[in-house]
Amino acid sequence: MVHEHFLTTQFLSNSLKFAFQTDYIHNQAEALFGYSVGTAGDVNGDGYCDVIVGALYYDNGQTDEGRAYMYYGGGGRGLSLTPKQRRSDNLRPIALLGKSDSSSAFRLALTGRIPFGRGKVKLQYEVKPLGTPFNGLSVKETATWKDTAVAGVVLNQLVSSLSANTVYHWRVRLHYNPSTTPFQQYSRWITIPLNGWQEADLRTAP
Repeated sequence: MVHEHFLTTQFLSNSLKFAFQTDYIHNQAEALFGYSVGTAGDVNGDGYCDVIVGALYYDNGQTDEGRAYMYYGGGGRGLSLTPKQRRSDNLRPIALLGKSDSSSAFRLALTGRIPFGRGKVKLQYEVKPLGTPFNGLSVKETATWKDTAVAGVVLNQLVSSLSANTVYHWRVRLHYNPSTTPFQQYSRWITIPLNGWQEADLRTAP
């Protein structure tokens, strides 16, 4: 069983100090909270590294079954990657369920950030007509690695060779350069807010 928490310096300091000094957590003595501690990567895709802490002998219906506690880094919702769909001329964004200025293209944009610090990223994307499920067989990737620097880098890619007057849905993720980020190779797949993977995102022009 995994329990989730937002991680702040004060929260983690107090939790670990209390657990290690008393070996007592959640009204249960000798659960051995903190017996194992490790990085969990960026589990929720918010741009911060997360931490997982084990309680080896926690009882919850079964004796000594154990429990893992997930602490989300950043102490809140994290840094937004701001996925966007934009006109093919890149002059402005396309609203959800909006129409592209082109009959065969539109753009995808995403802010590149890495939970482990500065590194290099590429944008991966999958675009399909509505009703065609994502299967990973048509994933494409930008050509060059981009340095995230400290504040992140905006990735903007033209998606072309589309059919006219057709409804599309899409998803994007970040590919982390293994030479700068060996711990985790990819972010999670994300799409435009207020919409699911299998719902319409936009339509190409007639």
